[in-house]
Amino acid sequence: MIMSAAAGNMRSPCGGEKDCWRNGPYAHYFQQHDIHSFGTVSLDFTNWVELARVSGASWDTRFNHLWMVPKLVNGGEAFKARYAWIKEFVGNAYAQDLSARRPGAMIVDSSPGFMGHAPPLDFLAFLSDVPAFKEAWSHYRFATSIELCDQWKDTGLVASECKYDVYTRIP
Repeated sequence: MIMSAAAGNMRSPCGGEKDCWRNGPYAHYFQQHDIHSFGTVSLDFTNWVELARVSGASWDTRFNHLWMVPKLVNGGEAFKARYAWIKEFVGNAYAQDLSARRPGAMIVDSSPGFMGHAPPLDFLAFLSDVPAFKEAWSHYRFATSIELCDQWKDTGLVASECKYDVYTRIP
């Protein structure tokens, strides 16, 4: 595992190991930095339940994955206008979660594409148009990046296609 302090990267050591999550990069990072809760801003929905289980950290944001965001970003102008309320709802819900639950870490999907099928999404830029989200997010800072894609190795995707940035709450 490669890991550095403030602005480093961690690469998954899993390689098919059965107990990967227990010894993997997120659980290790959470233990090393005494993180007891986390939230996610991601299209991925496969990792987070297991992370909560093995790390003992609570998952403190209400969205398990943001399946609706690619169309909201890449849809035509008429579609974006019609469904602008979804962006406001999601941004405000995250703001409530960040303010009330105060997760110790936020994992933000920074993958270059969704399983190779969508253009990259800048979730933070997308949600920062919502004032309440922008204010709530100001209490987080970038800590590290993690590449964790071993679960997709049989699909032909490579690890660089799954990247997550970890932000920690500013004390």
